Parts: sequence; structure tokens; C-alpha cells
Amino acid sequence: MELLNRFAEDNNGKIIHISKALSGTDYYCPECKEKFILKKGDIRQHHFAHNHASANCSGEGYLHKTFKKMLFEKIRNCINEKRPMNIIWKCNFCHTILPVNLLTKNCDVKDEYDMKVCKPDIALLNNKGDVDVVFEIIVTHKPEDNVLNYYKEKSIILIQIELNSENDLENIDETLEKHSIIKFPPDLSNFCINPNCISRRNNYRIRRRGKSRRF
Repeated sequence: MELLNRFAEDNNGKIIHISKALSGTDYYCPECKEKFILKKGDIRQHHFAHNHASANCSGEGYLHKTFKKMLFEKIRNCINEKRPMNIIWKCNFCHTILPVNLLTKNCDVKDEYDMKVCKPDIALLNNKGDVDVVFEIIVTHKPEDNVLNYYKEKSIILIQIELNSENDLENIDETLEKHSIIKFPPDLSNFCINPNCISRRNNYRIRRRGKSRRF
């Protein structure tokens, strides 16, 4: 995968766009951590270039590591500043599309958190230390079936984000909205705030309870 490398890490580990890069400042590849050279002269498209690229550095790895670091920083800032981290969700019952704040119960975020069975790219933990939400960033390889089954058995919300190019790094909110595949446990249907949906679901539950009493 050929990329222009429009993003780099600064000395503090923060992701910087080429438009904000300053001459005389050190920048590094998010994937291999080797030093970048700033290409910002009279060339048509400014970018970062490797000085001595690692043999293991790839476009897929660069894309994955850069997006993950940007998303992790966004979530951590939302937690610290007590701001919502919304995703767009479609109610399975009434098909209403609405934002859901993933940080309602979650108070911590972990990078590659060890869950024994797997290490998701990003995990959101609640105040009991349990994982409620995981993000898996997909460039070429999707999670294995045993990992997907584990998330399903534990009722963990899985958000798969599929990246196609470096353009997906330019606006991560837009990428989250357009390129996320979201799998919810069944009880998240209760997040729907559509009054008609709430009434229909309550009536549905009453009918279900009534039928169960007949046996």
C-alpha cells in the first residue's frame, strides 16, 4: 500500500498532520518509530518521508497504528473532559437512527488491553473494570471467529472500523460514521429514545410475558 505519509508522531507521541508540521522539529513514523524527513518545500504534495525505514514497516501498519493512536487520544480526551463519545446506531426494533454515547458507563480506555483470549485495538472499561466496548481497526485482517464469538458471549459491543486509504485519517469522526460496522448485544435496544418505539417495545414485552404464562 503506497501512502504519502501525511501524518507523523512528534516527540510527545502525538499525531501531527503535515499541514501543522514545523521545520526543525523531529517527527517519527507511527508504525516503525524511525525518524521522518519533512518534505515541505516547493513540491506539489507535502509529506513525511522515511530517513531509514524499518524492513517491517508497511503502509497497512502505518494506517492502522496512526488511526488507532488518533482514536485512542480522542476517546481519552472525551473521558477526561467529560464529553460524550457518540456513535450512530440504528434501532433494530423501529429502525430509528440516533447517536449513542459509549461513555455513559465507561470510565477508562486501554490500548491493546489483554483479555487473555485477545487484545483488542482499543477497549472501554466500566467502573467495575469490565470491558463493555471494543474497537477493532481493520485494514487487511478481520478478527478471528473465536474472538468474535468471545465478544458475543460476553455481550461486549464490537465496533469494527474498516480503513481504505490515508484519506480515512483526515477526519476520524467521518470515518467512524461511514466505515464502522457495529455489533450490539441485544439489551442495547433500550437506548432508543423514539417514544413510539418505547411504547411498542413495552407492549411487545407485555404480550410476550402473557404468552409465557399460558404454558
